[in-house]
Amino acid sequence: MTERSTPPGTEPAIRRWSHRDARPIGALWFDAYMREPDRGGGLIPNARSSLVDWIRDRERDRSNFGYVAESGDVLVGFLLGRIGVWDFEPPILRPRKLSRIDAVFVVESVRRLGVATALVETAVQHARAAGAAGVEAVFETDNPAAEALWRKRGFVAGVARAYRSLRP
Repeated sequence: MTERSTPPGTEPAIRRWSHRDARPIGALWFDAYMREPDRGGGLIPNARSSLVDWIRDRERDRSNFGYVAESGDVLVGFLLGRIGVWDFEPPILRPRKLSRIDAVFVVESVRRLGVATALVETAVQHARAAGAAGVEAVFETDNPAAEALWRKRGFVAGVARAYRSLRP
């Protein structure tokens, strides 16, 4: 599958992922990952195929869920998440069922057309139907468009993880 724009007036179709989506999701994700600064070094020799295998494993695990956005037969976006009962650290809070959105990606040619919003809203509906108490999202805080997406969808900042490269 290749990147292409959605024709004017048509929205990509959102559907639940299947095992057939692992390779195109992996290709999009790997290529995007390699374009990020400080991400290309240290990859294992078979990183691309390992990513596809990992996505396939997630698809088989019922606690995981995923949605894809397609324009015709072309994958233009995806969302990966999971639902589970998590303990908290320190262990002073009661465990609760939560949904976690681990990744959202939309190809550049259809960004800012509502594709990410449709994927996120579909995942929120999925979490609600599964009885989750809330939804957490993982995103890069140095991406203003991503931060705006989450804020507009009602997400508020909680705990942040920071990263510092130790490479010269």
